[in-house]
Amino acid sequence: MRPAAIQSATFAAAVCSMIASTMAAADERIAFFEKRVRPTLTAHCYECHGASETMGGLRLDSRAGWQLGGERGPAIVPGKPDESLLIRAIRYADKKLRMPPPDAGGRLTDRQIADLESWIRAGAVDPRAGRPAAAHDFDAAGEHWAFQPIPNAEVPESQHPIDFFVNRNLQKRGFEPTPRASRHTLVRRAVFDLHGLPPTADQYNMSDFGRLVQSLLDSPRYGERWGRHWLDVARYADTKDGVLMYGNDRMRPFAYTYRDYVIRAFNQDKPFDRFVHEQLAADQLGLAPDAPELAALGLLTLGRMFDNNRHDVIDDQIDVVTRGFVGLTVSCARCHDHKFDPIPTADYYSLYGVFASCEQPLQRPRIERPTDKGQEFEKALAEKIEAARKYHDEQYRLIWDTARKRTPDYLVRVATTEPDINETAIFFLSLEPHQLRPQIVYRWRQVIQRRSNRNDPVFGPWFDLVSDPKARAKALADSWRQRNVDLRVIDALVNADPTTPETIARAYGELMVRLFESGDRSQPTKRDEVRDLLVGGSSPIWFLKSQTWHHMSRGEKDTYRGLVRQCDLVAVGQPHAAARAMAIFDADTLYDPVVFQRGDPAQPGQPVARQFLRVLSRGPRQAFPNGSGRLDLAKAITDGRNPLTARVLVNRIWMHHFGEPLVENPSDFGIRTLRPEYAELLDYLASQLIRGGWRLKPLHRLIMT
Repeated sequence: MRPAAIQSATFAAAVCSMIASTMAAADERIAFFEKRVRPTLTAHCYECHGASETMGGLRLDSRAGWQLGGERGPAIVPGKPDESLLIRAIRYADKKLRMPPPDAGGRLTDRQIADLESWIRAGAVDPRAGRPAAAHDFDAAGEHWAFQPIPNAEVPESQHPIDFFVNRNLQKRGFEPTPRASRHTLVRRAVFDLHGLPPTADQYNMSDFGRLVQSLLDSPRYGERWGRHWLDVARYADTKDGVLMYGNDRMRPFAYTYRDYVIRAFNQDKPFDRFVHEQLAADQLGLAPDAPELAALGLLTLGRMFDNNRHDVIDDQIDVVTRGFVGLTVSCARCHDHKFDPIPTADYYSLYGVFASCEQPLQRPRIERPTDKGQEFEKALAEKIEAARKYHDEQYRLIWDTARKRTPDYLVRVATTEPDINETAIFFLSLEPHQLRPQIVYRWRQVIQRRSNRNDPVFGPWFDLVSDPKARAKALADSWRQRNVDLRVIDALVNADPTTPETIARAYGELMVRLFESGDRSQPTKRDEVRDLLVGGSSPIWFLKSQTWHHMSRGEKDTYRGLVRQCDLVAVGQPHAAARAMAIFDADTLYDPVVFQRGDPAQPGQPVARQFLRVLSRGPRQAFPNGSGRLDLAKAITDGRNPLTARVLVNRIWMHHFGEPLVENPSDFGIRTLRPEYAELLDYLASQLIRGGWRLKPLHRLIMT
């Protein structure tokens, strides 16, 4: 045999051996599951998490069931038993999550727990078939008239298309059209329709009706009339909500820039798809830093403030975007899957992730040059902004530094108290400077709960000592070394010899602070599992800089709120103030969304991607690739394959022309909304809108003639 042939045969034999070894290993894991894992799940889990009963939304009788997870998120993380919710529950590490419950058989045996840990550590191989039950039948939902593609309707050339569709429907019902209106009536209707004003004598005397319509569309009054209709959809207001909170200071000094942008857009006949893109992502369209179009972002920033409840602000943004553009009540899926429409809660939080990744700047972009008379205002505004920013940055550093130094106090609070409602509350947290921050206490609780198990290299000893009041560090030190517990943790506990939950927690906290203060700051990337609990985005004491206000004490909150209010007040009543856009920008740190169980942000569940609604997506969905995803969302809304945007828009235009919409619910095209009697007319107008480059004035001319 030639050398090349020998090498080829050797390589083939090696590959075959590797494949055989892999198959054998897979067979062993399947056998382990069948002999050691499935019997445990069947005997102790199926009663509450099977086909007949699905507590917490979790099923464990199929692979797809635990992959989908329940209300608390994924139950199993293959390869990572310590991060798997199932393991935390069966270890009884969490007082409020013990499975099986004490009154239903009690804790599994040590061997059963070890078997499940080994199964997950080896990759959670599960040969069971079956698919999780979907909350919605998306195939059936696709049959709903509003979700179907817009057809191309044929209209006889000899007839006006609107007359054709209306007359055909009247004839089917045996009705006769009313007599043709007089010219005087037509002129009056046209001017009121497009301008909202009574006609002038010159307009009554204009002989060419088509020219009259064109003159009305060319007038600035058209944008004022029809821009107002969009401002209603956009819930525009010049003031902040909460009159009792803001009183006479409730004016938004630059809100008018959004109103003026909308009026200009209608007068310029800006294509509606561009109109959507600018309102959701003008800052990502490559515009100049002072482009007037940045004012379009007022759609996202001029809603209610909800007493600085960020979750409600984002809910309001989701609501105005989805009802306004695609006619779907997505905000109904905040706490549970939509009761009627194919909108799962996961889709809501996909959009939540888009808007949670954005922030409003303290320094709003200026969109016009200041005049000589406006220079004094610019100087005063710059001073106010700098004062607010400086105070905010000082508070951020102070709160973070204090939280790090008080780590022992935080751990003592976790070890010696039960969870408090204030730790997850949103409203009216009136704290004094000496008080622990409830949000940080809660995050420490989460870390301790997640890592309190015997195999954790840092918190394994915590679990041993807290679970057995008679345990002593010196007696357990050798077993900890065998379990590869961090030696510094062992030494700290042996030296402290803690005997109560308080002294155990304080020994841990003092060790962390000591390691942080003595650590090598020049190598921040060097891994240190104990010190890193006080460093970086995964630390319980870390929070986004933009969330500093929520961690301030009561007095500091009032001070900062007053400084921010001064930035607005200095602009109110300043006729020479240069216009600024109520803009929004992507945050430096993007938010990775998770489903909030029952809408509660204190109960994060299954992770989701920032992406578009499933029911309006064609083919496999892709996560939004660009920053927060606002521009990707805008493009998905105006994608020609999305049939809702054009239908929703032309329905509103028809409604404002005739007083009655074609579709009875202008902001809800969901399953409960019946197919309109004039569905063909609606679709014809929608197709004409898209063919005409999304411009509204040609559509007005078609309707008016």
